[in-house]
Amino acid sequence: MQKRMSYLGVTSDGRNVKGKFLSFKSALGNSYQAEDITFNDKKYRCLINPDKLKNDYDQKEISIAFDANMKNGDVFYWDRTNRYWLAYLQRYEEEAYFRAQIRRCDYQIDVDGNPYWIYLRGPEETSLVWKQKHKLEFNSLNYSILFYITKNEETLKFFSRLNVVKFDNHNWRVAATDKYSQDGLIEVYLEEYYDNSMEDAEVQIPEIKPDVTKPYIDGPQFVKPYDTNLSFSIVNNKTNGKFVVNSNKVKIIEMTDTSCVIDITTGKSGSFILSYQVDGEEDVTLNVTIKSF
Repeated sequence: MQKRMSYLGVTSDGRNVKGKFLSFKSALGNSYQAEDITFNDKKYRCLINPDKLKNDYDQKEISIAFDANMKNGDVFYWDRTNRYWLAYLQRYEEEAYFRAQIRRCDYQIDVDGNPYWIYLRGPEETSLVWKQKHKLEFNSLNYSILFYITKNEETLKFFSRLNVVKFDNHNWRVAATDKYSQDGLIEVYLEEYYDNSMEDAEVQIPEIKPDVTKPYIDGPQFVKPYDTNLSFSIVNNKTNGKFVVNSNKVKIIEMTDTSCVIDITTGKSGSFILSYQVDGEEDVTLNVTIKSF
């Protein structure tokens, strides 16, 4: 009896957890809810139970062994349904295996060239907002969408407030993000924004690599409106000079003989020239482009 108890667990809680895990393992081979998924390029057997099915979302519950290393915000492929699903709201009271809610991901969004599967709730607005000015009537953009996306450094940086993102060949602006409520994922709220075909067709300006054998200014060549604390420095032993900008769109807030810190004070796109001037010598310049949001 002592050996049996040691096998099942030293404490009553341990025996309960071990017993439930053994029941879970048995269900993987016998239950109607047992399914095969692909996660991190590996095949796993798990249980997927029904939960809620509505017009806005398809929500179910997954149970999978802890050794699969699934966590909140992870996306997996459910082989039989040919669909991707996002895990969230882990049930931490479950000690025997990983158990969490999952939502079906029907759309992808591009983040700096990397596609992410997302759960998305479409616009809930059912009417237009009309305005009148100078005897002309027009309607305001009022659509909004919500989606869940995996939280990592790339998505946290990309989905900042007021950033304009492209989805479904249409511009949307980030109105708000919630990166605190749920571990492993971000809730992103987008508002409809104006499309600009000329801006979309704009030729990308390549970054110019300096001649490192001569004095040059080291710093970002592309910045955004209202960027702050942008650092620039002179390289290759050119000293005893000063930094000068040719635009009122920027402001030098700190400066030494060899470096400066700049704030962008405009909300519009444009460009400016940062120069390093030494009396009696040729100026060293850097063209900086202010990109639109």
